[in-house]
Parts: sequence; structure tokens; C-alpha cells
Amino acid sequence: MGRSAMRSGSPLSPADTLKTYAAMFRSWIEIATGNSYYHKPQDLGALFVAGELRGYFNDMRHKADWPGEMDAAGVPLMTDVQGDQHRFPTAAFQKGLGHWDRWLEAGEAPDHPQLGALLRISEWALEAQDDDGGFPWPEAFRTGRMTTLCSGMSQGEAASMLVRAHAATGDARFLDAAHLALAKLLQPVSEGGCSARVEGGFRLEEYPYEPPNTVLNGWSFCLVGLYDMQLVDPRPAYASALKETVATLVSLLPRYDLGYWTRYDLGGMVASPFYHRVHVAQMQALMMMFPEHADALRPYRDRFARYQSSKRCRARALARKVQQKLVDPPRAIY
Repeated sequence: MGRSAMRSGSPLSPADTLKTYAAMFRSWIEIATGNSYYHKPQDLGALFVAGELRGYFNDMRHKADWPGEMDAAGVPLMTDVQGDQHRFPTAAFQKGLGHWDRWLEAGEAPDHPQLGALLRISEWALEAQDDDGGFPWPEAFRTGRMTTLCSGMSQGEAASMLVRAHAATGDARFLDAAHLALAKLLQPVSEGGCSARVEGGFRLEEYPYEPPNTVLNGWSFCLVGLYDMQLVDPRPAYASALKETVATLVSLLPRYDLGYWTRYDLGGMVASPFYHRVHVAQMQALMMMFPEHADALRPYRDRFARYQSSKRCRARALARKVQQKLVDPPRAIY
């Protein structure tokens, strides 16, 4: 998830519309100048090893360097367009995963500050998790067609972070919380969860909508939570869900291919240059994690990489993306 949270479900007031456009233009300037915290390259994890609980599959190391205000636990305090501050689960968990990889790089000393930062965020996660295992999003970030309080992406990333906190400490509380997070992820959207059985397939939803729009990058972050748990405390239900959702994702890749770029979701949004690059990295990681699907994934990884290297494709995609943002600005830019 990048800086723009989600598309609005109802019209903004004139004042909020002006604030949103101003924030959006500032964000574009930061992206263009390479100064956006939210849009640093997230390529294949530098310390990722398929089949081992080592580095995270996506490079989150820069997420450890939060530039804004934080609470005592090191959780980012994100300011929305209206000026209100929020603790946003996805940002917190990505920061925690960044600290984990930084800790691995530093040599894994048990008293290292990077591990301490990860564990403080993990302790906050235990407090923030609700009785159903969910990590509810602040209302400002779930306005629109989102039909549940939680995001599959937050649930999956929470599991990935918490199993690592457990691996570093042996503390069963972190493992139990990770199991609860995945239980919520696998609940159907109709029951308040983040999964959907549609068109004979099993999807995991970053933004639980009915009908689902299925964000491609978010789906991958969801399923990696299951993958990481299977490395630590495997269960048949996780194995079955993981096998089914990966097969569904592979079968739907043609629908994310525009012939010159990738779709962000199946609701019609074109991927930004940042997310298209994430898609390329995720295809590479999925090939490594699921070698049985490598032959099916490789053509899309290669094709998406060719689009990325083409100036013509980049210009066409960027023009379309800017048009979509201007017509339908995101509700929250932080």
C-alpha cells in the first residue's frame, strides 16, 4: 500500500476536495524527486530465502526509517487530509518487517535496537488486535465500499511480523496472535473477513468489497502471511487455502495484464509506476516460493518487466493513472 489509501465511495466536500488535490500534488512532487517514504523501491527482499523464515519476501528495510511522529511503541502516527493522526496497522507492520530485515543485516544480536523496535511494534499489535483477530483500520482509511473493518493485507503482514517476533523470542503470545490474524484473513468477506470465493477461485482481499475488486499487490501480501506461518507452525487449513489462492492468482494474471502495463485491481484501476514495479518483484518471489507455478508465472514476470523498461509503456500508463486520480481522487492521502 502506498500513500493514497483508497478511492472515495461518496463525494467529498468542496473544502476536502481542495485539500485532497493539494495533498495529492505534493505527493506527486515527492515521488518525482525520490523523496516519498511511501514510494521507495520495494523489490525482491534482499535477505529473502524461499522455504526459510529469514528476510521478508518484499524489501521493506526503508520502512524502518519513518520520517514522521511516532508513539512510544514506535508506531507511526499518520496524519490524514483533515489533520487528524491515526495509528494505521499496515504502516506499523511494514515498519516492523523493515526492522526485522535490518536486524538480520546487523548480525541478529539479541540486544540489538532493530530487534527491540520490532518487538515494541509487535507488543502494540497484541493490544491493537480485536477479539476476532482483526486489526481494524481507522475510519478515515476505510471510507468507501470497504465492507469490513479490516484489510487482508494488514492481516497477512501482521502474521508475517508476529511469527518473526515469535521466532526471535519464543514468546507464544506472538504466535497465537498470528494464528488469530490468519483466521480473520480466511473468513469470508460476507462474515467480516477478507477472503472471497468468486468465479470458482479463492481470493484474498486487501480491500474487502462486495463484489471484490481484488488488488494484485495486496493479494500477494495476504498470502505470504499464510506462507510464513506454514514455515513455523503448519496446519492443513493453511496449506489448503494457500494452494487454492495461489492457483487462483496465477489463473487470473491475464486479467491484470493490460498489454502495456498492469492493473492495480480488477475494478479498473491502472497500477502506478511504483505498484507496477512491486508486481514485477512479487512475481519473482512467487516463482521462488511456489516452483510448481514457476512456468506459468515466468511469462508474466518477464512481460511486466519489459513494460517497465519501455519509456512508451511508462508514459502511457502514467497518463492514464493521472487521469484516474484526477477524476476519482483518493479519500485519504497521508
